Amino acid sequence: MRTHKRAYIEVRHSKQYWARINRAKQYLDPNDALDPMIAYLAGLIKKIQPDIIFLNGFGMVPWLLMKAGYETGVPTVIQHGGIWTKEIEMYRDVYHPATLKILCKMEREISRYVDHEIFLNKKSWDVYNEAVVKVSKKNASIIPLPYATLAYHEKTKAKKDVYNIGIVARWDRIKNHEAVLRLAKRAREKDLPWVFHAVTSIPQTNIKKEFKDEYRTFISVEKPKDRKGIVRFFQKMDLMILPSHFDVSPFVVIEAAMEGTPTLISPYVGHVDEYKKAGANEWVVDFSDEEKVVRRIQKIIGKPISKKLVRLFEKLHDPERVCGHYLALFEHVKEKALTKKI
Repeated sequence: MRTHKRAYIEVRHSKQYWARINRAKQYLDPNDALDPMIAYLAGLIKKIQPDIIFLNGFGMVPWLLMKAGYETGVPTVIQHGGIWTKEIEMYRDVYHPATLKILCKMEREISRYVDHEIFLNKKSWDVYNEAVVKVSKKNASIIPLPYATLAYHEKTKAKKDVYNIGIVARWDRIKNHEAVLRLAKRAREKDLPWVFHAVTSIPQTNIKKEFKDEYRTFISVEKPKDRKGIVRFFQKMDLMILPSHFDVSPFVVIEAAMEGTPTLISPYVGHVDEYKKAGANEWVVDFSDEEKVVRRIQKIIGKPISKKLVRLFEKLHDPERVCGHYLALFEHVKEKALTKKI
């Protein structure tokens, strides 16, 4: 009988290293700037002697682990939970051009240093290959995220006097809350029987204060909730919307679906290919044209969620299926690395 040991190691570094990147005023090689951190992690990896390194998403720390793993010869697998370059571009005005160049270069290095890359869906794969770097198909797989509580609760649909339309999204530029406000304002102008609700946390700052005040005027804002609270929110909504500029694989779409509430998504949300496979194309719309979105909602509001889409979610995101793919992949990468050493 095999025993599994878990070791949790906390590593802390001085902020001065991060500052070398975040406060750069001219381009520099991140390998040189962060070399002490890479060397330390490489020493730690040699001590632990793992069979494989799994990077769950990308950022500064995963980049360090990636470089340290490469230096020690330990095979590395990365799951692209997001696309760093797309998120950074949304805050182009915040970063110095030199920092932008450094950060984007760090993400482009992934394919050079890892042994295998995992994408959560075809949309993510396509965008990454277009916006970041082309990835060899032999070194990449598409494996969806596992969703543990796939229990579908069918909702009884009935014509109503007032419909609740909701969004659950962090207060972030990439989530496109501007489109939500434009839609809510247009619905008010047309005197449509729609009430908008948002579960988000609006920062108490003066940045874009006028926009925040308008948002609160046209949309009922609710603070982030625990699991039970968010389930009740989905149950209360007649329709969810997700107008994100880019979103790899948001769980809120699946969570709402399991409560019988459909989500109208933008073409830039990762689940778009699942929608197309299920024949649910009418639940995908470009939110840049609020008049078009209004017409689409008028057409679909009150309609039940596609049962075919629910079944597809259940199949693709089944934990046993997903974890089986991961285990098989890890074994393959491990064996491939051993073969190279022989």
